[in-house]
Amino acid sequence: MVGALSGVIDTLLNIVGQVQQTSANEQSLAQLAARIERLTPLVTQMAEDDPLKGQGIAENLQKELASMIQQLKASQTRGKLNQFFNSADNSSILQMHNQALDQIIADSTFLTVHEVAKSLRELESSKLQQPYPDITGGTGGDGGPGHTGGEGGEGGGPEVDMDPDERAQIGKISGGTGGIGGVGVAVGGKGGTGRGPVINLRRIRALETPESQVEKEFLIL
Repeated sequence: MVGALSGVIDTLLNIVGQVQQTSANEQSLAQLAARIERLTPLVTQMAEDDPLKGQGIAENLQKELASMIQQLKASQTRGKLNQFFNSADNSSILQMHNQALDQIIADSTFLTVHEVAKSLRELESSKLQQPYPDITGGTGGDGGPGHTGGEGGEGGGPEVDMDPDERAQIGKISGGTGGIGGVGVAVGGKGGTGRGPVINLRRIRALETPESQVEKEFLIL
């Protein structure tokens, strides 16, 4: 039964992996990823410790995930797979699946459904991509005083390595600010040049442990 469940989870991951993550669906994707990550080791361990109970839990989970897969495939057929996880569009459907998965987790542990939901919210928060802070270049130094004021220093522009799939998560990126020209008796100094930012678009893949594979499938698309 655990082997069959793995096949169902793989099918679910393959479908969800085709979803383009956006700000509208990232919360829902994080919710599903957290529940699958919590349930997978629980069911595996229970199958070893208490095969009879473990089989019942695995059957319930397999049934629930199969129902979700069926709905996902229907959305895919209609060309609306990306909208399935949009909370505003499918809040009741997603809530129904989340509650069912929460109950399965509670049945697999000594926790109440309320305690399960609380712990999952913490796990969900850890999976949400945190937006990058605003990035600003350097400021050039002021030019020195003289008969002809010195030229202000160059403001270096920031260099950013950015995953193209995460562009929506980036804050404001500003170039450098040139330094102020120096005070001159005859002629004031020229202001410095502010360099623009350099943005390198490359897909970034971090090293992962086996335990983080589920998170990767859901959150790195």
